[in-house]
Parts: sequence; C-alpha cells; structure tokens
Amino acid sequence: MNAMEEKMIELVKGGGMFVNTKVGMYRATKKLTADELGIGQLPKEALSLGTMKLLPESICPELKHIRQIESKVNSLVNLHTFQFEGLGNYLKNSKSEEFSLALQELKQEFYDAVDAFMNVYGQRIIDSQEYWGGKANALRIDKYALQGAVVKTFLEFQQVREKFKFIVTYIKMPSPATEAWENAEAEFQELSADFVKLSIQQLREEAHTAMSAMGESMASGKWNQKTLNKASKILDRIQDMQLVEDDELIGKIKTFKADFLNIEAKDYKDNTNAFAELRDGIRTATEDLKQMAVDDVSEVINRQFDIGSRKIAF
Repeated sequence: MNAMEEKMIELVKGGGMFVNTKVGMYRATKKLTADELGIGQLPKEALSLGTMKLLPESICPELKHIRQIESKVNSLVNLHTFQFEGLGNYLKNSKSEEFSLALQELKQEFYDAVDAFMNVYGQRIIDSQEYWGGKANALRIDKYALQGAVVKTFLEFQQVREKFKFIVTYIKMPSPATEAWENAEAEFQELSADFVKLSIQQLREEAHTAMSAMGESMASGKWNQKTLNKASKILDRIQDMQLVEDDELIGKIKTFKADFLNIEAKDYKDNTNAFAELRDGIRTATEDLKQMAVDDVSEVINRQFDIGSRKIAF
C-alpha cells in the first residue's frame, strides 16, 4: 500500500461512517394470474402480468402516508451520503448529527403511521372488497369471485404488523458491526482510492446536472424563483458534501452563485440584459462543468494528500 492509499483510507475511516437503512412495509398487492385476466389460453412465455393493488391510495391514505415516509428516508440518505459501491452509504461525521436526528423523526413518524394503519386494517379489507367489486364488470370478472380472491390475499393482522420495519445500522470502520461486514476492512482498503476519486467525479456530475436543468427550464420558459432556489440548494449541498476539497468545483460554484443567484427571478424577467447574462452564464458554467466531470481528478487528490508531483495510477 502506497502513501496516498494509506492517507485516503485514513480520511474515509476517520472522517465518517457507513449507514444502512431498511424500511420494510406491507405492500398489499396481489400478482394477477392469466386465468384471473381471462387469458389463460395464451402461453406463459408471451405474458408479463401486472400486479393488483389491494389498497389503492384512494381508499387507504394510511398506507400512502407510510410509502411517503419511505420515500423521505431514501431522499434523506441520498442527500447526506455518498454511495460507496460494495460497502454502503458513507456519512461524513459533520453531517451525522443532522442526519441521525432527521432519521429519528422519520422513524417515529413511520411507527405512528403504522399504528394508524393497523387501527383501520379490518375496515380497509372491507373497503377493498367494495372497491374491487365495483371494478368487476370492467374487468369482465365475476364480482363475488373477485371479492373472494381479494379477501384471501390479505394477510392476518399479526403477519401484516411484522412486515413493517425501520432498521438503521451505523458501521464505524474498522470495527464491523455485523457478521455481514466481517470482511469489510479488506474490501475497504481496495476500494478507498476509487471511492475518493468517484466522490469528486460524482459531485462534479451533480453540479453539471443541476446547471443543465436550470438551462433547460430557462430555454422552455418554464422557470421561476423556485427554479433558482432549487439550483442554489443543490449547489450548496455539493459544496457541503466535499470529501476532498475540490477547489476548482467549489470556485466555480461560488462564482456562479455570487454572479447570478443573488438576484430574484422577477428582477431577471424585468431586465433583458440581466436575463441574457444569466442565460450566457448558465451556458458557460454548463460547458465547464461538463468538461470537469470527465477530467482526470488525480491532481485534485495529489494536492489534498500533499503527495507532490509523483504520478499515481488510477
């Protein structure tokens, strides 16, 4: 292991932890069969059958709420972590308190929502019978046969309750927290160099994507203050998520924000020259970021770890 690899491993090990989240829930679905669809005579290899939602959102807002919480958890993880291929999501120590507090709030909201759903579970089975009974004619299925199939598909109360899980595991290297991570240290050493490199490239690509989206909104005429605010938040996040200080990217973001994102959208619309400057600024920044996203980032890493001019192969 060379000096750079050792420093990169120490950076990732000392500066953060891995976090794994799992939100399990009862999906209340039924896989449709060919016979149920009245097409049983067709060959199975020619069919890709759909899934029936036993409790669509219109009759079960409680389950909809739980799915929304699941989406919030995924968004929170994406916002605060790097995806480390082969090991999980890497969370910087500086973000850990904010992340864990937000996750704890979502966990409480999740189990409150589960209780609300379980309190009406029996009624929702009845609601499902009525809902699908009303769809039987359109599906050309006998109403009572369809309702019977629906009722059979629902799980018992306790089985449903056990489907709901909200599990969070934090892993601080080099001490594996679970048996599944016993070999993580060796994998970690092999992947650290690539992880640092990919974290730089990933943030450059995200900046390019954000800038491109803003340019597309302007070109279509469908942009407003919300568009500018969203771009500003994404760029702030990219600055905040730096694992290795990417001076070129940070400089590009700071300059663009200072030049263009301190003006309200309405002021741009009322000033033709300012609007043209913003449009040109976005185009230039988009082109620069596109090139940065594919540039070799070895020099960025060399500067960070003070390796000097020695060439490192990636």
